[in-house]
Amino acid sequence: MPLLFGSFGAGFAPMLFGDPVPAAAVVLGERMRAAWTAFAAGQSPGWPAYTPARRLTRIFDEQLTVVPYPEETSRQLWAGHEFGALALMS
Repeated sequence: MPLLFGSFGAGFAPMLFGDPVPAAAVVLGERMRAAWTAFAAGQSPGWPAYTPARRLTRIFDEQLTVVPYPEETSRQLWAGHEFGALALMS
């Protein structure tokens, strides 16, 4: 949440990033917010659109990358599994 909202000075941000917050974390947050804002405004967030055929995924880190879906093995384990409705207790 601190990356998304730029709220590094309060709450649990210092616990996550340290005090002071590293400049790299602040820059990463700025890049993330710029991408989300562009997407919300109908512009390109800076990476190709996701398609089931390619499954490209943006990795937000010090170096921004676009890679094939990193959890492909896990995705395949669950492929075809149908989750039923959960029984609600009364």
